[in-house]
Parts: sequence; structure tokens; C-alpha cells
Amino acid sequence: MAKKRKKEVKKYVFKAPEFDEVEYMKKEMANTKVAIITILFAIPASIASYSLTLAGSAVFGFLIGIAFIFLLKYIYEFLHVDIEKFEKKDWLGNGAMFFFTWLAVWVLILNMPFTDLTKPTIGVVYTDDCRDLTVLNWTEQNMCTPIENVTRNVMIATRITDNSGIQRARIIFTVGFNEEFNLTEVGDKGKYTHTIQLALDQDYTFRIRAEDVNGHWNESPQYTITGE
Repeated sequence: MAKKRKKEVKKYVFKAPEFDEVEYMKKEMANTKVAIITILFAIPASIASYSLTLAGSAVFGFLIGIAFIFLLKYIYEFLHVDIEKFEKKDWLGNGAMFFFTWLAVWVLILNMPFTDLTKPTIGVVYTDDCRDLTVLNWTEQNMCTPIENVTRNVMIATRITDNSGIQRARIIFTVGFNEEFNLTEVGDKGKYTHTIQLALDQDYTFRIRAEDVNGHWNESPQYTITGE
């Protein structure tokens, strides 16, 4: 009986692909160049959006940032970037890099310490005549809840806040007085008070005006303190 021949097992020999170090370095340098160009190009786009926002056109500021994305191709060509080998994922990646860089810089320069676009905020106003603490509520008529039996010394207080800092806060009387009185910050940050002598039988109307260090200002509605 003939012996069965053993099947020959083919041995698989792994052969690593040749690594072209020069070609790899060229590709990495090209990718780095594209990333730097993309990030730097996002900065003037952010400045353009910032300028439009200051002019009161934040929507146009956003749209111009989006429009800059479509200019990337021409910027790459102008700076001699080889875009022939760009795939869809390359364009999406570079577009996303530009978008988030532009958005981050735009938001950053719109906030302190670079820019102050907000007015001071004037909170609840109240009076204290040492016997009765009365909160003056804001209403549609720009009037307030009257306070009765006002004694001579009446403290007017409120809370004023601002992201850049308050330069001046004052009480402006329009009825009963024709004067202005500066509010003084006391105790907790943002709490401003002023104590004034008022006649018992006199009505007084006033408003509060606050100005920040960058010239932005805000005024409260008018409030009335009613005498006896």
C-alpha cells in the first residue's frame, strides 16, 4: 500500500512595507503648514466679525465668519499649498478647525478684558427709615409702592453690578429736590446706599443712574417716596 504523501504546508512570510521616511516627513510638514494657515486665517475673520458686532450687526458678523470658510481653498492656492490630494475628510477637518478657531477668538475679544458691551445692572431699590423697610417695586407705570410715615433720615439702597466695574452711582431727584446725590458702595460688593434727610409732609421722586468705567450707563425707572 502506497504511503500517503504529506501535504506541503505553505509558510506565510510577513514582509513589512517599506517605510519612506522622507515622504512621511513631507506629508507631516504639509499638514502642519495647512493647520497654521487655517488658524492664522481665522484671526482676521474674527476681527471682521468683531467689528460688525460693535456696529450692531452680530448676525452679519456670524455670516461673514461662515463666508470665510469658503475662501480657504483660494488661500491655500495663493500660498502654494498642494490641495490636489485633499480628500473630503481633509476639507471637513480644516473647515472645522477654522470654524472653532474663528468662533473662539470672536467670543474671546467680545468679553472682558478686551471689550465691555454691557450696561450696569440696577437691582431692587429699597428705603429704610429706621422703622420700616420698604421695597420699591418696578411697575409698568415706572412708579413704586409708596412708603408712608417717612422720617427725616431715610436710607436709599440698591444693588448695582457690572462686568468692568462701576465708576459712579447716583440718585437723581426730580420732585422734592432738584439735586443729585452720590451712592456709596458698602459691605457686600455691589450694594450702594445713601442716607438723606427728607421732610415728613413732602413727596419725593427719584431715579438711580449708574455708569461703568467704560462710559456705559443705565437708569432705573422713577420711584416715589410719599410723605404724610
